[in-house]
Amino acid sequence: MPPAQHPAAGLFFILFLIWMLFPESEYQGQSPVLSELAAERLARYRDALDVLNTTRWGDFAPGTSEPSAADDDDDGDGDDGDAAEPKYLNLTGFRREDGFAWEDLGRFRERGLRLSRHAIPPVAGPQPCDLAQGDAVWANASGTLRGEWVRRPGSVPRRYDGYNLSRTVPGVDWVGDKAEWARNMTGETGRMMLRLESNKTVTRYAAELDDGGSPPAADSMPLSGGSIRNVRGTATIEDTTGSGLNWEMRLWGVHWPRQGVVLLTTTSEKCC
Repeated sequence: MPPAQHPAAGLFFILFLIWMLFPESEYQGQSPVLSELAAERLARYRDALDVLNTTRWGDFAPGTSEPSAADDDDDGDGDDGDAAEPKYLNLTGFRREDGFAWEDLGRFRERGLRLSRHAIPPVAGPQPCDLAQGDAVWANASGTLRGEWVRRPGSVPRRYDGYNLSRTVPGVDWVGDKAEWARNMTGETGRMMLRLESNKTVTRYAAELDDGGSPPAADSMPLSGGSIRNVRGTATIEDTTGSGLNWEMRLWGVHWPRQGVVLLTTTSEKCC
């Protein structure tokens, strides 16, 4: 005689599996420690977003190195720079005490302006791209670039102890001098490929009113050629003359269509 079956027990077991595989909430199956970590990270992101929403053009002006005479040999109409006090933001990596090197930011700006002015020289009067006029030098940045990379000395020698990583990312136990950082490029040159994907949405800078409620002066507007685009990319770098290894990294940044310039960075805490 076959043994008696209990359908209720089987149904209960199936319901138990469904409850385990499909929890009602996002953090139901997680430990309290993970839930607290997620809440802390979300709060930090919200604080950063609040800071960004209250910033204006010029609020972030770190101490940058001025281009040398050899770097500024075009028309001499770039910014001469001033002795203004550097300004930082209360954001991770954008604070003075984080120890990031911003010395090349001014040099990047001057070199980008020189290249765009060389591509479309002014016929008469000021540069068209500086006034948000004329055609874009590089309208669509999407595509693939291939070329060679060459090692050059950095403006500021950096070691792991030059970063305030204990403040920037306090939740990570940095190895420091106990081990070398990964993805070190030991060679002097090699091949690289950069795949770019540009956002179709163009963000335009609106002219802000001055303290008296009047439009700003013509020589102070528009900002950054009038428009920018978000861009992301993937860089594949081959250490040809060094380790012979290939490295791939994701990049995010902005694209200035009228100037034809792209600025990209990683999300690594050791990128600057």
